[in-house]
Amino acid sequence: MKKSVLFIFLTVTVTLFSQNSGVAEYDFYYREFSDKPKNINETNAREMVDVISEYAKSHKYLLKFNTNESLYYVETSMPTDGVNEFAYKFSKYIFSNGIFYQNKTTLEKINETFEMNELYLVNDTLINNWELSSEVKYIGKYKCYKATSKCSSCNENQLITVWFAPEIPMAYGPAGYGGTPGLILEVTKYRYTLRLRKLKLSDKTIVIERPEKGIVITTEELKSLMKKKRLEIMKGN
Repeated sequence: MKKSVLFIFLTVTVTLFSQNSGVAEYDFYYREFSDKPKNINETNAREMVDVISEYAKSHKYLLKFNTNESLYYVETSMPTDGVNEFAYKFSKYIFSNGIFYQNKTTLEKINETFEMNELYLVNDTLINNWELSSEVKYIGKYKCYKATSKCSSCNENQLITVWFAPEIPMAYGPAGYGGTPGLILEVTKYRYTLRLRKLKLSDKTIVIERPEKGIVITTEELKSLMKKKRLEIMKGN
């Protein structure tokens, strides 16, 4: 019954929206460990995660969208003093890993990413595999609903949790997530969260540039290629 009521509400809300484009900017949040580390190695690892997360907070996470397309990218900020190159490098990949393009008409999902010294265009298909919930919270002035999905790239079958706003019926979100019946204003993966900081809507269509440069490859092909490369490195080839 709850899901039926939620579906009716979402359907009605879509008809009330008139603006067809927007730019969303997100802030990065990190949930620190509450338990004590078991040994010195875990202590060092957590300290590195803290440094990586602090760098990640300084980046700008942007999503541009119109009725049919969206483009997500990260504008990185370079610290001025005492840069830990390793931590800074990884801070760019928590919620970025290049540029993400989505097209809800053609169901295209493209990730322009630099891997193994090559630029790739990773082609995939938009799939709506979210488990919708009637759980509600407000992000700014927007009433949002919770949705979850299994994280394919995480360990131990962890979930991706998002909060979407039905009153903005754009099926897009940051970091390549989308397909919800409303714009995703918050996404959480593991201990990391992107949450909407600023949203500018417009009735003038924003032009979205589709990524065109790079070696065209599928998600599975790239995973296989990277696995092969790791094995070669382990064997010393």
